Amino acid sequence: MSESKARDTSKVVDDLAVGLGSKLPFVYSDTEPTTNLVGGFIWFDTNETPPAPNYYDDDAEEFVPFPSGAGDADFSDAATGTYTDDGIDYKYITYTASGTLTVTEAGLADVLVVGGGGGGSSFSARGGGAAEVHYVEEMFLNAGSYTVTVGGGGAGASVSAGNGNLSSLGSDIKAGRGGGSVAAGTGDPNIIGGGGSTGGLRNNSTDNNHTAGGGAGHDTWGGTNRYDGRSLSITGSAIIYGLGGHTGTAGTANRGNGGFNGGAGGSGVVVVRVKV
Repeated sequence: MSESKARDTSKVVDDLAVGLGSKLPFVYSDTEPTTNLVGGFIWFDTNETPPAPNYYDDDAEEFVPFPSGAGDADFSDAATGTYTDDGIDYKYITYTASGTLTVTEAGLADVLVVGGGGGGSSFSARGGGAAEVHYVEEMFLNAGSYTVTVGGGGAGASVSAGNGNLSSLGSDIKAGRGGGSVAAGTGDPNIIGGGGSTGGLRNNSTDNNHTAGGGAGHDTWGGTNRYDGRSLSITGSAIIYGLGGHTGTAGTANRGNGGFNGGAGGSGVVVVRVKV
């Protein structure tokens, strides 16, 4: 076992073992949790960037910073690839379709979850909304199996295009779908992470854990053209995820991009990276 996976031998690990054994949920919040307060419960403080992990010490009856000695997660599934960046060796697994992730060693991992993009409308060449891009560095993963869901892109149409679909890793890590473009150009304002050609809820918004991609796609009627997406290098090469539909026809697969001019939205993706 490498030094990066060395475990702290203090009571911290005893508390974490209790939490892991009962598979308690972890919480992302800007306020300290007040329920499920038993040893090992994990709280990610979103007031910090990236969110700072804390665990509940049942002796002290308070949350304390997560120990660096807790180490890195590991998975037994065949890695999609490996690479070295700035002297650190990584392996990662990419899910372009739904499946299962098997975490054999609890610890920290980098996680990317991208929903499916909205479809584009060919009515005046309108673009679909980008999906939500959910990226968290050093997320704590329990040992065990995680169900992976990769959302498909919304169908393109001549008038009202389809919404994309949610992507997720387990029950707690989710990325919203992109909204399909419609003739009126409004999309669906209730679709998190998209909104059709003129944008909607959380259009191009960011917080500590989420980026709603480009939100609006290209609108030839003079609407907003915010479709920049987000560039990430979790697989070793920079890739832009969550582009609002603005060029071509179909959105690029496994990027969460919106479709354009009657093209379907691009499907989502899930990527997990660990140090080796």
